[in-house]
Amino acid sequence: MSNIHDTQWMQYADCTGMPIDIFVPAVHENAKINYAKKICETCPVIYDCRAYSLRLARTYDLHGVYGGWSQKQRNNHLRTNALTVRRPGVAYKQETPR
Repeated sequence: MSNIHDTQWMQYADCTGMPIDIFVPAVHENAKINYAKKICETCPVIYDCRAYSLRLARTYDLHGVYGGWSQKQRNNHLRTNALTVRRPGVAYKQETPR
């Protein structure tokens, strides 16, 4: 499993070079949130981004859209699924601290 500092995948993200405010709208700005999610839909590293955001969200109050998920979606996922993100043939899972 990659660690939180492994960000090489970011160079392949569709959002590279875009203004950050596209992906960090206010909580109730649904049109902006949906626009950011649309950008993520076809991104080749959507699952890497999503897994990265789940790891960050365990430590930080992470706002914005990452990997096509809003803060609310990440929080719901963390409550019900720990830190697993599935895609065909690959699963990311955060190890539980001992």
